[in-house]
Amino acid sequence: MINTGIKTNCLELSNILSDILCNLEKAKTVINDICDSPNDSQNETRFHIVLDYVARGIDVTSNGLNVSEDMLNSIKMI
Repeated sequence: MINTGIKTNCLELSNILSDILCNLEKAKTVINDICDSPNDSQNETRFHIVLDYVARGIDVTSNGLNVSEDMLNSIKMI
């Protein structure tokens, strides 16, 4: 019984870590796209939004690669 619980916990942890690594790879891609884009005043804000998403465990590409005005406004309130 104890071994089954440990295996279940290990599997759950493994899945969580896989999700985190996947999101970090997405974040890397988005940040590279931001860095390659023309230098505008919102690039730094976009960068911080990506970091905020990663910290909160939100899928970085859940809103696509574009940062909406709502996201820009919400990050300004933080």
